[in-house]
Amino acid sequence: MNKLIMKIFYETKFFYKLVKSLAKKTGFSLVKTNLIKFNGWGLISQRNMPWDSKYENEYLKNFNKIEKKFLKKIKDQTFYLSQFNSFENSYKKNFYILLGLKYRHYYVYVSTLIANRNTKSNNYVECGVCDGLTIFFNSQLHNFNNKLKVYLYDSWSKVRNKDYINIKEKNKTDTYSYLDINQTKKNLIEFKKYLIFNKGYIPEIFKISKNPKKICWLHIDLNASKPTLSTLNFFYKRLEKNGIILIDDYADSNYAETRLVIDNFFLKKNDILIQLPTGQAIILKN
Repeated sequence: MNKLIMKIFYETKFFYKLVKSLAKKTGFSLVKTNLIKFNGWGLISQRNMPWDSKYENEYLKNFNKIEKKFLKKIKDQTFYLSQFNSFENSYKKNFYILLGLKYRHYYVYVSTLIANRNTKSNNYVECGVCDGLTIFFNSQLHNFNNKLKVYLYDSWSKVRNKDYINIKEKNKTDTYSYLDINQTKKNLIEFKKYLIFNKGYIPEIFKISKNPKKICWLHIDLNASKPTLSTLNFFYKRLEKNGIILIDDYADSNYAETRLVIDNFFLKKNDILIQLPTGQAIILKN
């Protein structure tokens, strides 16, 4: 995911500069006309953002607080994103990239909020953890208690050839050999008491881990169709009614095979699948 993120954000940053340059030449001001309200995650929008309402409710205020906290942690070098390669000037050099992540963060926040409000289970799962960015936003919302657990599954290692369904997908998926579980643990240190790290390949890791019997929220960000299908087969039956599945890169053409297995999995089910503007997908279990 990370190399793709970099490519998308640099392209949208270039497009933003191009539009800004053209606007100046034609006598328009992007600031005065509010021509661009958001630029990032493959999106360039003139619409008002959901978190920018002047009539903010407590949930929007809370989201903005979490976002500011995240940016501060990056700036203070207490949260490391591996796509930046090093802490050196990462905040300054990659400020536009960080802002571009906000729409994706918003859907992580909203999906967690829905799961919290509409389910009884205290178990959350993520398959494909990387640096822990998604779980950072997810865990900010929890009313922590002794029953709550967040189960994390990732190889934090090079992806295996057998994790792909065909050669086309293999050529488009990164190796992720640069990931480090210890760095992820440092990034999420404030939630240490409630996190359960399961290092290994899917589906083998499911056989040797202590897995939750019931879950209310599942995030899948595996960038390969075979482990995505294995995850759905394993956790869907454990997801309670009104639970949420959030899937990353659902509408990304680089992962068309992943979308295909997801669509086939839900084809005969009575759940609601919504494709989001960010390319993510959210499934509400009926």
